[in-house]
Amino acid sequence: MLLFAGTALAHAAGTDDAAPAPDEIVRVVADDILELIQSYQNEDARESASYYESVDATMSEFIDYRAIARAVMARHWSDASIEQRERFVQVFRDGLVRTYARALLEFEQEKVAVLPLLPEHRRGKRALVRMEITGGNGRVYPLQYSMGQGDDGVWRVRNVIVDGVNLGLTYRNQFASAMQSGDARGDIDAVIDAWTLDNPGGD
Repeated sequence: MLLFAGTALAHAAGTDDAAPAPDEIVRVVADDILELIQSYQNEDARESASYYESVDATMSEFIDYRAIARAVMARHWSDASIEQRERFVQVFRDGLVRTYARALLEFEQEKVAVLPLLPEHRRGKRALVRMEITGGNGRVYPLQYSMGQGDDGVWRVRNVIVDGVNLGLTYRNQFASAMQSGDARGDIDAVIDAWTLDNPGGD
């Protein structure tokens, strides 16, 4: 999965009294994550705890994990206890970081371009940021980031559409399916216990 995030977000936010625009954040942190890829590409990073920690730190301020996890659980969020909600947010975050970190090691890009933010793509505290990644084979992969502005003024990712695939909707459907079938049927704790982004629901 191709998501871009970065600790450079903090630097971008600190360069001006006003919060940076959503497309500016994506543009700055894209450069940051590319540097992370290069720094670990020649190592056995899959077995490196520092690599996963670096990816987690890179994504931490860019991704609104709680908002995404809530959307994934959908109606089951209101049925879940506070402990179950918090546990799923953490499980979802851990799985996303692992999936993303492994994908980065296989990613070979020639060009990353953040497209201009169109007026119709920003409404109040919501925005749609578009990116195009040109792979080594010359194919262009379009990405769309649905972003929301928090009470702190910072824009964070709340959903991603990669090459036409809506990741938030995909995960939500997988969570709903796990709640309706298999050994975990109707058991929120069991679904959370079995959840990974490689194999949601443990099927």
